[in-house]
Amino acid sequence: MDLQMKLVNDGYAQTYVSPEAEALPSWAIWANQAYGVTAEPVVIAFNKQKLPRDGVPRSHAELTRLLTADAEFYRGKVATFDPERSGVGLLFLSEDIRTTATWDLVAAIGRTTPKLFVSTSPMLEGVSSGELLLAYNVVGSYARERAKHDAALGSIIPEDYTLVLSRIAFVPVTAAQPALGRAFLDFLLSQEGQTLLAARSLGSVRADVPTGWAVVPDSARPIHVGPELLVYLDQARRASFLRQWRRALQSR
Repeated sequence: MDLQMKLVNDGYAQTYVSPEAEALPSWAIWANQAYGVTAEPVVIAFNKQKLPRDGVPRSHAELTRLLTADAEFYRGKVATFDPERSGVGLLFLSEDIRTTATWDLVAAIGRTTPKLFVSTSPMLEGVSSGELLLAYNVVGSYARERAKHDAALGSIIPEDYTLVLSRIAFVPVTAAQPALGRAFLDFLLSQEGQTLLAARSLGSVRADVPTGWAVVPDSARPIHVGPELLVYLDQARRASFLRQWRRALQSR
């Protein structure tokens, strides 16, 4: 999301008022140039066959308590993104800290000697095989689609708060056929387009199309489409933030 917003902020997007815009929440539109076209919860994936029922966390706070209380049980069995190598990992981590203003969960994860990844798929592979017990902050659409044919894989939508990721679309100023670009964007945002996206677990940003996800409305924390996404593209701020992450992860 942040890299897409950088392109928009740098002047690569056309201004276009989509006729579908009225059906969208304010967080999914910026300057009539960038549009969020999906609403994908960020979830905790877990192995249903190896993790005991009382070991399945239902919230970020519960996950922190579980990992703190029994770090040895989870040692080497927890995965999450490496924010130093993964843009989406940095995005999720920064949104976590923006929401909670605490590094306690990162410290709890650090006590388990976690495995760090750059994408969701290998984390899901590890959870499915049993090499990992759980993976934190994975893209929910990928987890749900895999779980349709993978009996070992489960996922939890955190109850205290749930980050919601959106794919950002825009029509480039250099588009060879901008009318077709605008028509496709309108289709993505239409009831039909959003229904198709929701059917593949990508969620809907429209209130009049069911998302397919049981996210409690009061707990949803959509990642807003806008220039605030650019904060950690600043190298100095990014370096400072990652130093804090390393200290929290190593605080065990």
